[in-house]
Amino acid sequence: MQLDLMTPGLYMRGALRAALTIATSSCPAAGSTLELVLYPVLDYNFYKALHSAANAAVHLLVGLPIITFHRYGSLASRLALRARRRCARAPRGHTPRSPALRTRSS
Repeated sequence: MQLDLMTPGLYMRGALRAALTIATSSCPAAGSTLELVLYPVLDYNFYKALHSAANAAVHLLVGLPIITFHRYGSLASRLALRARRRCARAPRGHTPRSPALRTRSS
């Protein structure tokens, strides 16, 4: 399970680059200030970091519980099957019980 945040991020980067080019050509004095303000958003590594952080969170909150459920769900069914087999092999008339539940027959 994975979210694709790189594609929309790269489209946003292209749109901001075009807007920066338009703003710089219309007002050259504000060009360097706009470049400094928009630099983090224009960086490819910024989008890669957002993509990685979001997918780590999705894996932690959604993927890991699903994996754990499937892994230990099959383990629980195997253990239950083993317990049923053990009870099936017990001698006739003998039912395995907890010592607290045994009663004395006089």
